[in-house]
Amino acid sequence: MVLLMTLVNRKSAFLCASMCVSIILALLISHYASANQLSSDNPSKLTVELQLFHLAKCGIRPNANSKIQDLFVWHSKETMIKQPYRLLIDTLALDIQREPFLPMSNKLWMCDYEAIEGRGDYVAILNRLESMTNQALRLSSIEDFIDIKKKKAWLKFQLKGKTIHWDLTVDDDWLDPKIFILYDRLLRQSDSKLRIYSNPVDYGQSAFFAAFTLEQFDCFQNLAPSGLKRIANQ
Repeated sequence: MVLLMTLVNRKSAFLCASMCVSIILALLISHYASANQLSSDNPSKLTVELQLFHLAKCGIRPNANSKIQDLFVWHSKETMIKQPYRLLIDTLALDIQREPFLPMSNKLWMCDYEAIEGRGDYVAILNRLESMTNQALRLSSIEDFIDIKKKKAWLKFQLKGKTIHWDLTVDDDWLDPKIFILYDRLLRQSDSKLRIYSNPVDYGQSAFFAAFTLEQFDCFQNLAPSGLKRIANQ
């Protein structure tokens, strides 16, 4: 009889402990869901760190050479919290404002169209596109020629052992935006899932570029609807 009572008590204690664990887990899940819902309903709760966390799900991350204080050169942390995502995204598309002035994030690029002064400038643009796509095309032997006075410019490189030559339009120091369309076409022809997206209308003489898969683009648009469109469709 004593043994039976002992077993009953142990079973009851086990059931009680199991119920307590279940209740605690339910409370934790409820708290986490409520916190997420609060952040969604109340943008002021979206800290910069949380915004970075969600952007990382879309493939957008600060480069290793950037520091947290680099994010607040143009806008304060408080302003980024009050206007979530958009200000942070624009900042991540810029270069770090200290030497050696590297990109804040490879995935995004706020490109100033007045960028052509002499030889090497189109090489730099093509290298930036390769960085945005994590060297998706693995281009090599990149070289250019630029003579603004003679209104002549070209860019050539090697892709899978084949030499590709692009003649580019010269318009003073303005770059030829055709380079982005041609690069996007190579991505498509190379069966890459990445595509170039752009917004050339909302930033004055600059244009906003991004390299996304379709899934990453949908993720990005859900977080921060923007004027970005596939460059091939513009």
